[in-house]
Amino acid sequence: MLDDAIAAIERQDYGTAAQLLQPLLQTSPDNPWVQFYAGKLYEGLGELESAQNVYRSLLKSVTNTKLLAQIRQGIQRLESLIQAQKQRGIAQAINEPSNHR
Repeated sequence: MLDDAIAAIERQDYGTAAQLLQPLLQTSPDNPWVQFYAGKLYEGLGELESAQNVYRSLLKSVTNTKLLAQIRQGIQRLESLIQAQKQRGIAQAINEPSNHR
């Protein structure tokens, strides 16, 4: 079932991915791969803070080097996205006509 959830995330079918991951999160809450793909689901849904929380939590407990590398890549992606959002917000605030008096 995890493979099906992974495939759904990769094709950006987040509704299906959520349906497939939900039972796995209940039956295997300590499985780091299930947690990781839950983080990827949050990331795909734009819930960046939730994704970041999952990834950071996994960093503390995971020893699998392949998974650690993917977690670190996820955190780096999120940090870049969050920084870009902040920059866009600043640019919008600067360019907003009502802010020029």
